[in-house]
Amino acid sequence: MGTRTIRQIGLAFAMAGCLSIANAAELSLNTEAPNFTLKSNTGENLKLSEQRGQPVILAFWASWCGGCRQQLLNLNAARLQPAFANAVVWGINLDEDRAKAETVGRDLNLAYPILFDASKRISEQYHVDNVPTMILVEANGKVRFVGAGGDSRQEELLQQALKALNQIKE
Repeated sequence: MGTRTIRQIGLAFAMAGCLSIANAAELSLNTEAPNFTLKSNTGENLKLSEQRGQPVILAFWASWCGGCRQQLLNLNAARLQPAFANAVVWGINLDEDRAKAETVGRDLNLAYPILFDASKRISEQYHVDNVPTMILVEANGKVRFVGAGGDSRQEELLQQALKALNQIKE
């Protein structure tokens, strides 16, 4: 992927003003994303390295976070768009009480897996200090963008991210 595409993706995130580039110094961009395996709401153990060849969006969230719920809903809708066809979305929940996360997932009718990180081991690996936090891992396993926080322009951010993901596939 060329520098121009990387820059376009970064610009898409920055222009949307929703997810600021955050923790980039701690989670180095353009480096290998830390591999992990977590249990999902379907009972499967999902492993990041098994997703190679597809971009992966990791959406870290908590049940008490209103901005997280909006981000989860936006991702749920966005993943149905053609530009998102090859992307994998995982909602990584940080609640200690798994039942709360499962309730939110059912209430929101999420169509992608919820993974459980009650120990916060994975969120620590990824230097997640705030929720919602969204991390884009490129198909080659490299971290491309880290964004934390949320506001009412998340839909705009996701539209820009869809365009960027479509360019990555080319």
